[in-house]
Amino acid sequence: MSTGTIYFTFPIAIFKDAFRDIKKCCNNALLYAAYELTTEMESGTDEEMMEAAAGELEIIFGDYEIAYEAGEELYDEHNGTPMTSISSQILFDYKNEKTEFEIACFLGFAAFRSILQTKPYCKTNKAHIHARMCGYASVKTLPKELPEIEQKYAARYHMDKVIRHLELNWYLKTFSNHTRGIYFGFDKTSLEALALVNEQAKKKTKEAQLKQAKADALAKAKTSLNGSK
Repeated sequence: MSTGTIYFTFPIAIFKDAFRDIKKCCNNALLYAAYELTTEMESGTDEEMMEAAAGELEIIFGDYEIAYEAGEELYDEHNGTPMTSISSQILFDYKNEKTEFEIACFLGFAAFRSILQTKPYCKTNKAHIHARMCGYASVKTLPKELPEIEQKYAARYHMDKVIRHLELNWYLKTFSNHTRGIYFGFDKTSLEALALVNEQAKKKTKEAQLKQAKADALAKAKTSLNGSK
């Protein structure tokens, strides 16, 4: 019997082909999460461990030995890369037919979750979000050429549309007011908290700029005085 919402944790890289086959990507997420549980088990055949892991996650695979091998392959390929966490309800829902925008929102949610991890809030930027949506760790690791459908969401209009939808429907909270980047969080923070940290960061930036301006002015004054001797 279920004890509540189950969350599956797996590498964001598993969603690299999400726009082309979201169902397969979600299946791979299930396989990875189940296989990862088997790495903590001390006894049993591969098939037995995979069946036990699947039971704990409340999922069913047609052939547990084949599922183990597939999960192991995914684990070896992606282990150590940035992780995200998605509830079972969302993953199973996205094994159904979805529109391009629905998939983009799902990827946006996964991207934000992968950046936030267990923190109540943090700061990021749209380029980093886009990289994670495409299944990459950072902008630096993005390939020089992305498929057209993935490149589309690098554009401000489409990225903003995804973020707005997540705010209205996926419990995302964001705040940015005359600062570089976006402060964001989900249920562990509030808009007021994000606004506060945003304004505190602005104050620190202004203080640093003022300190630097005074240091520059002092340096110029000393240079002027030395030049007049």
